[in-house]
Amino acid sequence: MKRFLAKTSILSALILGLAACAQEPEVPFTRVTEEILLTQIVDRKMTVAGDTFTINSDGTLVGTFNGGITGTWQWVDGFWCREIPTLERKPSDCQLMEIAGNQVKSTRDKGEGRVFVATIEG
Repeated sequence: MKRFLAKTSILSALILGLAACAQEPEVPFTRVTEEILLTQIVDRKMTVAGDTFTINSDGTLVGTFNGGITGTWQWVDGFWCREIPTLERKPSDCQLMEIAGNQVKSTRDKGEGRVFVATIEG
């Protein structure tokens, strides 16, 4: 019985360890600067839960959310600020962006709101 419990405990610890690793990126998230935004994120397709969007270098953005979105963006005081007039719930928002590898974490309301993580494609 003791042997069974020991094996069960080891297996449980291994499973918990793997689950923790799966949730964390290989490198820690760091805050996106304007330079990082322009060199690593802009003009690249990103995916969130099956939808895609692109932050274009001409100050526009396009995406497939809600049947298709278009808007504009700008960098303001360290935040990525976007205007999407067709979004009823939150047509404008400034977001804190962080990056880890090909993952971009955005936190709405200047870092105080809802969080979503996008994957940079390609």
